[in-house]
Amino acid sequence: MIKPAVPHLFRITLKKRYWLVLLMIVLGGGGIFSEESTGHDPSLSIGFTGRQPLMIRLQQKDFVVFCPADYIVLRKTKAKTPLLKQKTLLSIMGQGRLKASALAAFLHRNNNGISTTEASKIAKIYIEESNAEGVNYDIAFSQMCLETGFLHYGGTVLPGQNNFCGLGVLDKKTRGLSFRDIRLGI
Repeated sequence: MIKPAVPHLFRITLKKRYWLVLLMIVLGGGGIFSEESTGHDPSLSIGFTGRQPLMIRLQQKDFVVFCPADYIVLRKTKAKTPLLKQKTLLSIMGQGRLKASALAAFLHRNNNGISTTEASKIAKIYIEESNAEGVNYDIAFSQMCLETGFLHYGGTVLPGQNNFCGLGVLDKKTRGLSFRDIRLGI
């Protein structure tokens, strides 16, 4: 009798998929993936030691987020993967690390409709206002990108409102607060 090769082929395919995802993460610089769309197996965790920081999977609800870490390994676990303690804790209150040019490039890369000059202007204002308030501008800028869809908007807030966080939006009918200029909106 011939044994079916499906379980063996499934294991090979599964291993290749995780190596492909790992390769994509290392070469692509990280990302967020829906577990539903990637067929993620929550019993796999990532780790390995090396000189260069690589990526580590952080899992929350239905998404898997890959972040820089000092090690990565593919191994089976029975329990949930413990989150690594970061060398420096990120906090909304604190100092940002990126330059205005990096923030502007990130915004422009995700929204070609915004000129590099406009993206640079917004990034510089985020840095200035965040420093004045003691807020980590990396996090504040990232939150703006999340809330506005990289300034594509698409929700109830309109671009002319200069409302970069959805302040005052309660439902699909509420437009939220408006600010007279970008600096006040930030």
